[in-house]
Amino acid sequence: MSKDIIKVMEKLPLASRNQVKEVTLDMARNMESAVKHCFPKADPVTDRFHVVKLAIDALQHIRVKLRWKELDNENNAIEAAKKQYNISQQFW
Repeated sequence: MSKDIIKVMEKLPLASRNQVKEVTLDMARNMESAVKHCFPKADPVTDRFHVVKLAIDALQHIRVKLRWKELDNENNAIEAAKKQYNISQQFW
């Protein structure tokens, strides 16, 4: 895919491509290598949307992991209480 992008971009004159100062990208590696090849004087910049999405996804993963841990703790506490007070399953 990177080769296809490079092939199309190289149709633009190098003088024009050298005027580009910055290119906004998602986090795909193939796009970054194509930009570096086609726009040698441009700085590749990762767009904010993808950075924020990555951070939110990481936080969501941690939140779910902690929630499951707390559910396990709660279930263990219920089981311990049942054993401590010799409560049978019929009350639950």
